[in-house]
Amino acid sequence: IPIIMVTAKTDGEDLKRAFELGAFDYIKKPIDKMEVLARLSAVLEYCEQQKQLQDMAMRDGLTGLYTHTLLLELLEKECCKARRYKTPMAFLMVDIDHFKKVNDTYGHRIGDKVLRLVADTLQVNSRRSDIVGRYGGEEFGIVLQDISLDNAWIVCERIRKSVGELEYRVGGETIKVTISIGMAYKEPEVNADCEKMIMIADKALYQAKGNGRNRTEVIVLSEVT
Repeated sequence: IPIIMVTAKTDGEDLKRAFELGAFDYIKKPIDKMEVLARLSAVLEYCEQQKQLQDMAMRDGLTGLYTHTLLLELLEKECCKARRYKTPMAFLMVDIDHFKKVNDTYGHRIGDKVLRLVADTLQVNSRRSDIVGRYGGEEFGIVLQDISLDNAWIVCERIRKSVGELEYRVGGETIKVTISIGMAYKEPEVNADCEKMIMIADKALYQAKGNGRNRTEVIVLSEVT
């Protein structure tokens, strides 16, 4: 929270000390109402700019989802939390099937619009507590916290079916896409870090692609040796 100091002192050393202690700005006594309003306005504008910069650092510029870096940081935090409290969790790797064909056929501008449409659909069909990020390219990652295997499957299938129902019209053509989902599911008694969850989810995603795409495959970590 920015702090504005009100002071009768204008000595350089006093002001230097105030800024060292965390003051954002200062107002000299006697207080002038117009000066107060002007400085408050400047502080609010600064706070809004800082918030926008923070959001830009946290959010992927194209999709508005969490960035790859932040997604992994949050996944690691959730792994630590699940380990500490012995709760189940899941990590989903989501890939748009044959997305290269969309780019090659319609161009990257249309491809980007399809990416945004899919990203919005992932966000809307996830729980409010879930963490949704762009893993890279046409891949996304979703962290499901404290969730049963059955409910995690329901989330996956709701997302997959919702994406399959999307239609993006270009001229007289309609673009439809599907997704493949690989889920790494961690039982409460199993310990797994971020790297392990990603590795298993990626393996499950590979299975989903190999089994025909447009499907969800699950690997439960308690079954992994």
